Amino acid sequence: MQNSVSDRLNVIVSTRFGVGVTDQAWLEHRFLLFEAITAPSLRNQTSRDFVWNIFVGEQAEEWVIERLELATEGIGRHVIIHRKPQNHKDLQQCSESHPVGASHTLLLLIDDDDAWSVNYVESCVQKGLDYIRSNQDRVAFTFANGLEWLVTELVDVDALLGKKQKIIRQSAAYYYSRPFLTMAVSILSPANEVPRNFGSVHGTRGECLLSEGYDLDESALPEPAWLYVRHRQADSAIRKAHESAPLDLGLEQLEAQFGVSARKLEAYRNRASDFGYSRKRVHKEVDKSDLCLVVEEDEGFRKEAELNRSGLVRVVSDNEGVRLVFIDEDIVKGEKIRVVAYDVVEKEYAFKKVYEEGFAGLIDPDELPHSNSLKIKVQFFDETAGRWADASPYVKVSNSGS
Repeated sequence: MQNSVSDRLNVIVSTRFGVGVTDQAWLEHRFLLFEAITAPSLRNQTSRDFVWNIFVGEQAEEWVIERLELATEGIGRHVIIHRKPQNHKDLQQCSESHPVGASHTLLLLIDDDDAWSVNYVESCVQKGLDYIRSNQDRVAFTFANGLEWLVTELVDVDALLGKKQKIIRQSAAYYYSRPFLTMAVSILSPANEVPRNFGSVHGTRGECLLSEGYDLDESALPEPAWLYVRHRQADSAIRKAHESAPLDLGLEQLEAQFGVSARKLEAYRNRASDFGYSRKRVHKEVDKSDLCLVVEEDEGFRKEAELNRSGLVRVVSDNEGVRLVFIDEDIVKGEKIRVVAYDVVEKEYAFKKVYEEGFAGLIDPDELPHSNSLKIKVQFFDETAGRWADASPYVKVSNSGS
């Protein structure tokens, strides 16, 4: 009997966990995140027909292996823990050990501190099958829409070390769009094949696979596809989603949407301050025995400005096609603000104006260029950070009256 289309994919998940790290405090902190976020997210996927490969490196101690085995027991078809760095050879072997009848391999990447929406694997499988039906054998694709989530309040270590600015970023989730982040990488290949450059997809936004004959495709799911978690030991910059206002999402909502454990996250939050921050951009260093950075949160630190964003910005057109931009009076509270209009067709800013004493109400329509390709947002000047920050997300200009 011929296999159905849904049986034709061998789904492989690959994760690096603390490769080369011997810093015990770092490992304990990462386990708390992994056990609260990544492991339950994969456990709660609507499609569980996958093999999870976890690479821990040659220096991993036995207790690390045992704790990983306990945390991942029963997830997917099975879990393989490799005492090696993430590599092409082992994933290639996993691809070759495919279920009978599988015609293609689907490789999904995720870091050890991030999460997927509960239907992420299922959505990737359906997308892969669509390519197969269209006779496309080699495609690197990405769902580019997700959330960036600051799991607790965080000192902005980059701002502290770079500009000596003492900023505490608030705990919140933000809409974030970024193609080919590690947890958003999906690679469809013929059976028995894994691209050699899969590990460079994040840094090159997929272009590293063009030389291996892969097409690139970017799309989005109706709801955020992934959860990009920012925490005390995140290696890169804190809060990249500068285009978004914070979302009011509780742990229970995140659990329902991404399969994370609200109970374990609450426990993590209670312990987070026991751990140091991370020395930045150390993933390529050979010696990983001391990765933590002690930050004394003294009285010089200030929380980033908090605005009431409930009203946001409304952009409509009247019956004569004139754009009307309303700013809710609660959004600025007398702060110095800037209104920015960006033309998405011309790919340039069409309007920028600073209101020194704050502003509320209706912007003069004559001040804005007449275009239906504008998107408009309001910013406030963050005195602590020394830069403009968004008080609202971009709002597209409407074509019709309201």
